[in-house]
Amino acid sequence: MNLTLPSTFVERIQDLSPGAIKAYLALAWLKAHTGSTLTQTQIAAQMSVSERSVVTYLKELERAGYLQKRRVECGRGRNTEYVLLTELAYGVQ
Repeated sequence: MNLTLPSTFVERIQDLSPGAIKAYLALAWLKAHTGSTLTQTQIAAQMSVSERSVVTYLKELERAGYLQKRRVECGRGRNTEYVLLTELAYGVQ
């Protein structure tokens, strides 16, 4: 599987912490493979870090303009959906 990073991400990657970069890649991978709304717990499990660390990384990505949080209604109330504003492209070879 190939991974294509958007040029805007590559150009500004030095502005992000290693944890935020890992969170971005984990989010992109999970979205590509599950296609559903992800929880902080799922992201933390994929990254092998605490949920608190995930919150820190997601806030950093949001401030940098790579991520947007959206509150969505679900059967049990409201959830937070994380939307990557610059999507990664996956290709299989």
